[in-house]
Amino acid sequence: MKIYLNGEIVDEKEAKISVFDRSYLFGEGLFETLRSYNGTLPFLDRHLKRMEWSTAFLGLPYPDPATIKKGVLDLLEINRLKDARIKIILSGTNQGMRPQLPTDQMTMNLVILAESFVPWPVKDYKTGVMLCVIHSVNNDPSPVSNMKTTNTLPKIMARREFMERDCFDGILLNADGFVTETSSANIFWVKNEMIFTPHVNAGLLNGITRDVLFEIFKNEKIPFKETFAKTEELQQADEIFITGSTLEVMPVTQLGDKKISHGKPGPLTNRTQELYRQYLEKEKNMS
Repeated sequence: MKIYLNGEIVDEKEAKISVFDRSYLFGEGLFETLRSYNGTLPFLDRHLKRMEWSTAFLGLPYPDPATIKKGVLDLLEINRLKDARIKIILSGTNQGMRPQLPTDQMTMNLVILAESFVPWPVKDYKTGVMLCVIHSVNNDPSPVSNMKTTNTLPKIMARREFMERDCFDGILLNADGFVTETSSANIFWVKNEMIFTPHVNAGLLNGITRDVLFEIFKNEKIPFKETFAKTEELQQADEIFITGSTLEVMPVTQLGDKKISHGKPGPLTNRTQELYRQYLEKEKNMS
C-alpha cells in the first residue's frame, strides 16, 4: 500500500512521522474519513470545509484544499482504487516534549490513507442491526465535540464494550443521561411520523451525512427536530436509524433486548435510505 505523506507518495513501510508530532504527544490532530465511489469523491468539499473550520478554531495552519484533493486522487490512482475508504489526517510537530502554543509557522503533517472499501452486508441494510447503550464512558459536550480529532480514546472504549456485547454499535450518553451519538455515527429515530435526532449541544459531531439529511428533509418537507432525549424515548420509538459517511443510512431494529419497528426497517427509514441514495448519485455526477 502507498501512503500520501507531506506531498509525496511513499511505501507504507517508509511512511513515518516524528515522535514529536502533536497528535501523538497531546491528541491534537484532526482527521476526516470518507468514501470514494468508482473514483468519484462526493462530499469531499464538505469534509475539507469542516477540517478548515476546525483548524481555525484550534489555531493550526491549514493546507491548500486543492493540494489535499489532488493528494487523494493521486493516491487512489497509484493504489488502483475505485471504491475506497479514505482518511485524511492533519497534525503539527511540537518543539520538544512540553506543549507549545501552535503558530502559523508550525510544521504540519498531512497524511492520507486509502484502502479498498469493504461494505457492510446487504442484509444489514434490509433487516437492520442491533445497538446497545454504552456504560463505560460518557460523551459530554466540549469545545471540540463538533470536530473530528485524533483523540478518540472514549470511542475506542465504547467500541470495546459494544463488541463484547455483540452489538453493531453503541449509543453514547452524556453525563446528564441524554443520547448523543454512537461510537461512529449519528442517530435518528421516528415517532408519530416525526424524525428526531439529538441536539448538537448534547455533545456530538455534526456529521456530514446528518447535515445532508437535514437538507433532504427540508426539501422533501419531512418533519424533523433536534431534541434532548433519554434512552427511554428511543426504546419507545417507531423506527431508528444511524448515519455516517461510510455507513450511509443503516436501519436499527433492535435496541438491547427490545425490538424496534417489529424487528424490521420502518417506512420512513426506507424512504430516507432511498432519498439519500438519490442525493448521492447527483453528488457523484458533480464530483
